[in-house]
Amino acid sequence: MANKLMLLIFVVGFALCVESKYMVYNTSAKIVPDKLNVHLVPHSHDDVGWLKTVDQYYVGSNNSIQGACVQNVLDSLIPALLADENRKFIYVEQAFFQRWWRDQSPATQKIVRQLVDAGQLEFINGGWCMHDEAATHYIDMIDQTTLGHRYIKEQFNVTPRIGWQIDPFGHSAVQAYLLGAELGFDSFFFGRIDYQDRAKRKAEKALEVVWQGSKSLGSSAQIFAGAFPENYEPPSGFYFEVNDDSDIVQDDMNLFDYNVQDRVNDFVAAAFSQANITRTNHVMWTMGTDFKYQYARTWFRNMDKLIHYVNEDGRVNALYSTPSIYTEAKYASKESWPLKTDDYFPYADRINAYWTGYFTSRPAIKHYVRILSGYYLAARQLESYKLQMSIGVKMENNGIFKYGCKTRASIVYYYLEPDKDMLTGLQELSTDSHVHISLRKPSLALIPSTRRCNAVFMDTEETGGSKGPDTGIGNKETASVGENGEGSIESDPESESDCEEDRFSSANEYCGDEQLVNNMFDDSGLNSNREMLLQMEIRLTSSSS
Repeated sequence: MANKLMLLIFVVGFALCVESKYMVYNTSAKIVPDKLNVHLVPHSHDDVGWLKTVDQYYVGSNNSIQGACVQNVLDSLIPALLADENRKFIYVEQAFFQRWWRDQSPATQKIVRQLVDAGQLEFINGGWCMHDEAATHYIDMIDQTTLGHRYIKEQFNVTPRIGWQIDPFGHSAVQAYLLGAELGFDSFFFGRIDYQDRAKRKAEKALEVVWQGSKSLGSSAQIFAGAFPENYEPPSGFYFEVNDDSDIVQDDMNLFDYNVQDRVNDFVAAAFSQANITRTNHVMWTMGTDFKYQYARTWFRNMDKLIHYVNEDGRVNALYSTPSIYTEAKYASKESWPLKTDDYFPYADRINAYWTGYFTSRPAIKHYVRILSGYYLAARQLESYKLQMSIGVKMENNGIFKYGCKTRASIVYYYLEPDKDMLTGLQELSTDSHVHISLRKPSLALIPSTRRCNAVFMDTEETGGSKGPDTGIGNKETASVGENGEGSIESDPESESDCEEDRFSSANEYCGDEQLVNNMFDDSGLNSNREMLLQMEIRLTSSSS
């Protein structure tokens, strides 16, 4: 009895001696100009099909092959980001995200949109998947990227800014130009280059370059591009998934294995090692790899501690970041970069381990993909023809402004044929906002032409209106659709005398987006691209907007 009493007293006394504390970690670090800045970029590389099917990867089934569940990644990510406004995460593969997004409640979707708006969650690359850059046809590359980007724009009203091709086996200059610079990306990052090329670039501090994907197009085809020092994973010893074997940051002195100073020293050493092969005082750590963050809190807990204690140490500056923030820092440094003009092919990840055979293997499935791609393209062209016949936009002489004085109509005033299946509404123009394509149920009648888009119409002093693209022409005219489906344009005859044939200027001279207008019309002057027409809502603006 006495022994039990002594044991109870000991346990109670020990419990009273252990002070309860709640540790708040300072994760608010920003860029410090005169220090080495280590940009921690949390990410998960989720292969859209590898050892399992896409659906198996998403729901986490068939784990006897590989333990991976992307649904867990996204489920655990959102509360982890909400726990600290300084935490950030980038996500790439829309094949998985769109599966997850459609299952979320309106309340969860609202929260995710807030995280995107705040810059905590950023979509980069933005395609359905991370396509191959050699065996894939460029049309398929464009299509799958468009599929993802359109969805992101519709749901979040943002456009990805960064290319992130971290796992394709070698990299093509076409990717850098067509799906980098031409796409409007600010930078392009990748992981797999030849091991000998990587070693040479490390020695020359040339992992990051200005990549000019087209020699003939010059600087317009250039993009800032960077290869990672060691693929797309964190430095050795900084893996924090629940089943990884890296040492966590153990900062409770009342428990065994306290290791804060050791972990800080490891961090600083790895940071300076990477700085020795990188230009400027900014290095990026890709904090993640294949199918990580299935329990996101373990990663963020350890990164919180690293940022807090490393910055207390003061030798380097650690911060949560994204490739967008990192790219802006590189631009601001005014550094000179090597120029790259060719491919990153062939690719070998080590001696006698070339991936060139990858592009010639499995010819049957590649054959089927190419055939189906052709069918898909043909189907889209038929759809475009169907739209052309339905919307009935008609031009003459391949000139959008060649109708002369009698019609006095800008592009959207041409004839419409009603089609219940495709367009049930009207087109609206407004000089103080974007051009809108409305799909509403009122009658198919175009609004008066005093509302115009400056991208397709220019008025002049000679025509009776004020000079400038945002004014009317001083007369009235309307366009409507008759019962027989034919359009008509009525013009106020009182103003006919003021009209001159040449008052319509060419599209190329005044259009705010020349490529858009040029592509909207084929050689016959007919609308041949549904997507170009619908993009008017986003890309054509009046001069007053």
